[in-house]
Amino acid sequence: MDEVGLAEILASMCDNEPRVRAIFERLDQKHRSDADDVSCASVNKMRANPEGAAALQRMRRGPLIPLPIGLMDGGWTTAEGRAGIDNLRAL
Repeated sequence: MDEVGLAEILASMCDNEPRVRAIFERLDQKHRSDADDVSCASVNKMRANPEGAAALQRMRRGPLIPLPIGLMDGGWTTAEGRAGIDNLRAL
């Protein structure tokens, strides 16, 4: 799987919350070994982009944010993943 490419696509679709949520759900169900890396990279890309950061703020109370948190926190978590989790929880 092209984890970086998928993360870029997810970050570019930041205003399409239902589609992004569906992709995270699919990653959780079918591509668990790649899901944490894709989640971490996409969240970091969204946070680095003003439009993405604003989209994350709008989604903070919805059903999307717990998905990448769970994917990043589901196993061994890198320092980068832990920072992403902490940032999402702080929204």
